[in-house]
Amino acid sequence: MRLIALALLALLPTAAFSADIKASSSIDAVTVFPESAEITRVLKVLLAAGDQTVTLRDLPGSLISDSVRIQGEADAKVEIGSVDARTFFPSEDASNAATEDARKKIEDAIQALNDKQAALQATIEAANLQKQLVTNLINLPTRPIASGSGPSSEPDWGALTTLIGERIGAANKIIAEAQLAQRDNAKKIQDLQNQLNQQPDAGQQKTELQIHVSAAAPIEATLRVRYQVPGAAWSPVYDARLDTGDGKAPAKLTLVRRAIVSQNTGEAWDNVQLALSTTRPQAGTAAPPLVPLAVDFAPVGEEYDAVGAASGRLRKLSESRQDEKAKTDGLVADQPEPAAAPKPVLTANLATNVEQRRATTITTAFQALYVITDRQSIKSGVGDKRVQIDIRAIEPVLSVRAVPKFNETAYLYAKFKLDAETLLLPGTAALFRDGVFVGRGEVPQLSGGEEHEMGFGTDDKVRIKFANLGRKAGETGLISTSKTDTQSFKMTVKNLHARPISVRILDQLPVSLNEEIKVDMLPGTATPSARDVEDKKGLLAWDMTLEPDAQKDLAFGYQVSWPNGKAVYYEQHEGPFLGKGK
Repeated sequence: MRLIALALLALLPTAAFSADIKASSSIDAVTVFPESAEITRVLKVLLAAGDQTVTLRDLPGSLISDSVRIQGEADAKVEIGSVDARTFFPSEDASNAATEDARKKIEDAIQALNDKQAALQATIEAANLQKQLVTNLINLPTRPIASGSGPSSEPDWGALTTLIGERIGAANKIIAEAQLAQRDNAKKIQDLQNQLNQQPDAGQQKTELQIHVSAAAPIEATLRVRYQVPGAAWSPVYDARLDTGDGKAPAKLTLVRRAIVSQNTGEAWDNVQLALSTTRPQAGTAAPPLVPLAVDFAPVGEEYDAVGAASGRLRKLSESRQDEKAKTDGLVADQPEPAAAPKPVLTANLATNVEQRRATTITTAFQALYVITDRQSIKSGVGDKRVQIDIRAIEPVLSVRAVPKFNETAYLYAKFKLDAETLLLPGTAALFRDGVFVGRGEVPQLSGGEEHEMGFGTDDKVRIKFANLGRKAGETGLISTSKTDTQSFKMTVKNLHARPISVRILDQLPVSLNEEIKVDMLPGTATPSARDVEDKKGLLAWDMTLEPDAQKDLAFGYQVSWPNGKAVYYEQHEGPFLGKGK
């Protein structure tokens, strides 16, 4: 057929070809970024020899015109010149009449089926009412027959029962047939609604592309149009499945990586080759500029505080205080709203002999691309699509962590290191320990070679006890006295596992914010394995490995001293400490 078409083209004069070829295309491939997507459309066109314009009018109005790229394939030389783009509304186009007629027919068919549904519902309600009336005949009172009053007027109960049964049976049949018809109509309505969703909306903005090409000879060419659109996104979700093993078998961690893909681009992605990219085209192309930041003396009698370091602005301290008061009084309306809670993620356990297909991973120096094996269909604005990327087996290192000061509970952690080729984006993880769901956790952004720890619930075979040995207030010094606050604690850890276990105990030493306040650990305190853990001032850690049935006691205490005549207070700090003290 292709050879015949080319032969016909060769016989026709060039003037017989229109200079404007109106073509239609279909989406072949989609690459979804975290906040946008790149679409690849394919179209086949018969080109005449010479210059002509191929016009596409089925592209979305949200298309980013600067991202458009055209590629082509042909057996003869074809040159692609300039590409012009414009947006329009189909309702402005006279050629839209056929589209509107098709939409009208589908809408009329849906309305007719809805009317049938209403009529069927009325039939069901009438049959139910008839059943109720017939059933009530059984409960009608009968008057006793007076002696000598003539022939008996006793009703024929057998015939009456038969009649009631027949009427109820007929009503049930009517109800069953009507409900069956309703289900059939509901399916037809859904199918028509899907067709209507695929019809172009005359009120929805579209993009027209005019592709200027030149062919050396009449030829059939395949053109690929690539462009980016907003309104699409993907985010990772994980299943972290920990097999704790035993004294002989090592622990295993299986990380199942999936993606949630959503799109509201106005286009239907039907049977497309889907790929997921970690590149973020909408995140900017360069770092923000910095301008010089000046500092000068304030005019006499006025106080200033420096704010907005990025822009180098200064404002009066009194204005700053007024702003703070307005926020306190609720006068500032543009306060940020709290972040919405993450939607729950549905997970499914895979049977032992059933596996989902995995994506092909292409890793470069600056991005990872996951090509989904099977072709996918994702409608615009209709729910999310979940696809599996891969499954990775990781060798974890198990340990137990506890903060006895707040909770005498031991928690199991699995520490793992990513291989050099793996990149993990932030996402929620469903946590399973030995096949049991234990809760949810968060995976941060991790690159190859980085380490991460995940908590997998309580460990009841590690017993923790915390004892407050007392608090003592006093004074020191003979001439210049100081006040003191002394606190002592004892922590006990016991391993009831049949194998050795690594344990980390955490506690805190007060951090002085003033050079006149001194904080010292008491003699006899167990030496911490680490100080300022996770760069948090005053956070102490004691690391140990306990053999089976082994127990360890940790003594911990500190003394806070400060000048007499002053008072101190303790306060938890989430952020960095400010002040002159250590």
